[in-house]
Amino acid sequence: RLLVCHQLRRLIERDPANRVQYRLRLAEQHLAVNVDELTEQAMVELQRALSEQPDNESVLSALTQCYQLARQYDKALELWRKAIERTPGNAGIPLRERYAELLMKANKLGDYVETQIAIVEAETDIKRRRDAFKRFIDRLVWSDASSGEVEPAIMLERLKLVEGRLIERTRKHPFDGFFHEALAAVFEKNGDAQKAFASMKQAYYTSPDTPFSLDQLRAAALRAGDLKSAIYFQKQIVATAPAKELASESRQLIQLLEQTFQIAEADKVRRRLENRLSQDAQAL
Repeated sequence: RLLVCHQLRRLIERDPANRVQYRLRLAEQHLAVNVDELTEQAMVELQRALSEQPDNESVLSALTQCYQLARQYDKALELWRKAIERTPGNAGIPLRERYAELLMKANKLGDYVETQIAIVEAETDIKRRRDAFKRFIDRLVWSDASSGEVEPAIMLERLKLVEGRLIERTRKHPFDGFFHEALAAVFEKNGDAQKAFASMKQAYYTSPDTPFSLDQLRAAALRAGDLKSAIYFQKQIVATAPAKELASESRQLIQLLEQTFQIAEADKVRRRLENRLSQDAQAL
């Protein structure tokens, strides 16, 4: 090991173009021994490498490892915070993801949630955005800092943190339906059917690429006890239903109308259905 370290030091002096890579390898040699003094030496080499290439992820990761071994957790977080500041927008998403994991391990949940919301805010592709948000929520509600299962009360507290950040984003981006869509998922998880449906409706009316089908919106309206909205969506379902589903969907509309004492309109739907299907005895 001493010979390897000596050779790497000579290469650092003689080959400036590849100096950062040699410093990384020298730091690895020091860290392999796992002695405090050598960890500090590795830290020095990596800090020098970082000064030359501040956005080198390998250097950032190795220096983070050093800081964690030395229990200098705030310094590790500061490394990634500065890297994110230098890399705004979509390009900084991988850095934010690494930073978020460090925040979770440090049990800094408020900062973790804010960073994860910033990730989906920066993402421009709607599919990747939805996938990133789903991974974030699953990670948040199913594991703690040590990857153990989260207690129900803690899960609700965490969902409240997410709710607050998402509400801020709906105000910041009033015409972006994604944040209403995300809010609906949060309300669904904490069992608030009425708020979930309200957010689903807002997403549906705001965004042309909402993931919610008319069937989902009708079902959500029924869970929320909003029969007026359920009827509204059921009418759209009937209007676009294929022939083989028209009878069953029309019957569901009739039932909803009768539940709300709209008997005359229910009779109209029934007569219209009978006229359209008069040759189909089985459907009637």
